[in-house]
Amino acid sequence: MSLFGLGPNELLLSIHGLLFILIVGFGSYIFGAIYFKETGSEVHMTRLKISSLVTFFLVLGLMITGILPDTNFGSGALLSASYSNAYGNFTQIVTDESAGNFTGPLLFDMMEHVSFVGLALTGVITYLIWNFGNLVFTDGRVKWSVLSIILVTMAWLIVLGVVGTIMTKTLTFPPGV
Repeated sequence: MSLFGLGPNELLLSIHGLLFILIVGFGSYIFGAIYFKETGSEVHMTRLKISSLVTFFLVLGLMITGILPDTNFGSGALLSASYSNAYGNFTQIVTDESAGNFTGPLLFDMMEHVSFVGLALTGVITYLIWNFGNLVFTDGRVKWSVLSIILVTMAWLIVLGVVGTIMTKTLTFPPGV
């Protein structure tokens, strides 16, 4: 069963990519909202709290949509295929001896585990924003602590995103799988 020619794994990976883009947008907003403000109004604080909570759930969704397609990497036969599309004819052969069979499951499993760190860091940011309120604007120690954690989290997620992009562009599911 496919939706617009996309298989369920391709659809999940497309949603996964969309969530990543949304996370970068929300993360940038949260960072800028704290960095460029010296005092925050009640409306500004409410927006910041909601944005941090939305970002947490986006990272959770990112993690889930990244894990679900990985469950199909159980055997090399699933990844071996010949297919054609508008870009040409492609043959993808994955055997137990090939690098793709090794790197695909290994790197995806690694990303599953290290993605929990990104979710935990996002949870810490959300907790600090909800717990400290306006102190994230007025108290320098709180402000720079939250901004530092945001920078580490964004760097962590961007590195994972680059690794994931390389993997899905070099070791990807054939269309419709």
